[in-house]
Amino acid sequence: MSKYQSAEKLLKNAILLVIALAIIPSAGLAFQVAVDGELPGVVTEGATTDFNLTISNIHPTASRIIVDTDLHKSDDIPLFLADELDSTSNETPFSIPVPDDAAVVIKVHGQVPRITKIIQPGPVTLTIHEKKRTGYAYYRVTFTDNKGNPVPGSDTRVFSISIPAIDSFREKINSISDPFMSSYLQDLFDKGLVSEANALADYEVARDGQIPVIWLIGAVCIAAVAAFVVGVRIGARDDTGDEE
Repeated sequence: MSKYQSAEKLLKNAILLVIALAIIPSAGLAFQVAVDGELPGVVTEGATTDFNLTISNIHPTASRIIVDTDLHKSDDIPLFLADELDSTSNETPFSIPVPDDAAVVIKVHGQVPRITKIIQPGPVTLTIHEKKRTGYAYYRVTFTDNKGNPVPGSDTRVFSISIPAIDSFREKINSISDPFMSSYLQDLFDKGLVSEANALADYEVARDGQIPVIWLIGAVCIAAVAAFVVGVRIGARDDTGDEE
């Protein structure tokens, strides 16, 4: 091998080494998100929470920081606040430029979504619970370059929503020995007849054989009538929507 070929090989190795050294630090020093505050995995609907996000070691090609959340604005406090950038927002996602030192503190204050809705299509009051109770995000952090393209690195912290009324009713259902009655009451509850289902469940739980059967039959009949009224009204509403 000639001296020229050896020098050329050394030059190639040197170039590869420079490239490797340029890549390794950016991969090794992955961005960090430090959370100052309690972020439990399960929270009650409507609860308020606040925490600070300290984002550092941001990728050098990142131009903007984007923070998204499923929390809602609460009180008179901004949903997002970045003091050092003098930037606030009550909307999500929150987008701010990457500071010169590639580190920023973002304050988040919000309310856990309420997933229980009260509606009254007629004489009957319905309590409807949304099906989704998991997969909500305290925050989702992503980055983009100056052209809006995604930059490597992201972080998400999620939570589930607890509904005390559902947990309480489930305890009652689990203590009822009659599988037919348990299923019937659960169906009433799922249809939105929460008060009626709870009243009947209380009768079942407290029953010790001394409660007259006629009382139970009467309560079941009342609940059945209420369920029928709800079904008719919902069906009529759907028909009206179809005609439109």
